Amino acid sequence: MRRSNFTKGLITGTIIGATASMLFNPMEGRDKKMFRKKTGNLMRVVGNFIEDIADMRR
Repeated sequence: MRRSNFTKGLITGTIIGATASMLFNPMEGRDKKMFRKKTGNLMRVVGNFIEDIADMRR
């Protein structure tokens, strides 16, 4: 239970931090496209990592 709460907090904090960063420093055009691509790749990697951890617990 404790690790689950840590993971939820870590993910929530990451999302809040990214949102705040985008609000205070808006990007334009090419930078925004590159950011979306890198973010999508990062989310896939994080998702796979979380799935691997969940599989290990079973």
